[in-house]
Amino acid sequence: MIKQVKWLYMSVGFLPLSINIGCTHHSEPVHSAALYPTSQAGFSQAIKSGNLLFTSGMVAWDVKRTPLPTSFQQQLDAIFINLEHLAMEGSSSLSQAIFLRFYVVDLDADKRNIISQKLQDLFPHAYKPASSLVGVSALATEELMLEIELISEINNPRPQ
Repeated sequence: MIKQVKWLYMSVGFLPLSINIGCTHHSEPVHSAALYPTSQAGFSQAIKSGNLLFTSGMVAWDVKRTPLPTSFQQQLDAIFINLEHLAMEGSSSLSQAIFLRFYVVDLDADKRNIISQKLQDLFPHAYKPASSLVGVSALATEELMLEIELISEINNPRPQ
């Protein structure tokens, strides 16, 4: 019984230290000149925090927000090109992806299959990032068919 009380006392005693350590990390915005600007809309393209990179939802726009590709596959491919540009700017890469979140307008089996094939092409080895696939009724503009968020590690390449 005394050992249990001692352990409880020690764990409570260390709690404030672990909270303080967890709050001292530094976050900084990441922007790529190859992508459409977002700061005038009030958000960063991505944020580096600790050893992680968090992207905002990425769509298929280029730097000038020119007309989007009209097929789902073309938008998906363009988004992953944009994500790779942004990941590289943040000292990361798609190969270091931990998590991908997909927002898809009018989600159906065909779109799920296209996404699944793209992920298999991007991550052909044993390592595969976690992901979520969310069906939505609309995104920021009418022509957008999907949006993808990425969380990746920084400077920690994955073994193949």
